[in-house]
Amino acid sequence: MSQRNVLIYKDPFTPPVRSVTLSLDENDRLRLYTLDVGASVEAAWGSSDYEFWLDIEAPQLPALHAALLADSGGEAKSHDEGTDDTIAERCFDILVKRYTGEARATDGLHEFCKANAIKCRWSRWV
Repeated sequence: MSQRNVLIYKDPFTPPVRSVTLSLDENDRLRLYTLDVGASVEAAWGSSDYEFWLDIEAPQLPALHAALLADSGGEAKSHDEGTDDTIAERCFDILVKRYTGEARATDGLHEFCKANAIKCRWSRWV
């Protein structure tokens, strides 16, 4: 499995500047990572950047996949027939579609995981 990364949100015009990236690492861990940068971040935290992220480890991905499919109202496909996509890649693709353009994607996925009893780890760095 190779790493996959996609920038799903970036707003360079509204301070603080926010970007959100979804990644899948070689161990099939999903990470949704948010970075806020700007004067208002510095005023609030004493540092010009604030990072927070959500990790979902490989053993949780079957439950995440099932919850995403159930929540999609039939819009998310499990996978295309004839492909060799792993469950991690399927989750990644569904999350890209679900959260592209969403400034609160990391918070949204955290809330979704809590509501569906999916173990995840939320962390931050200031």
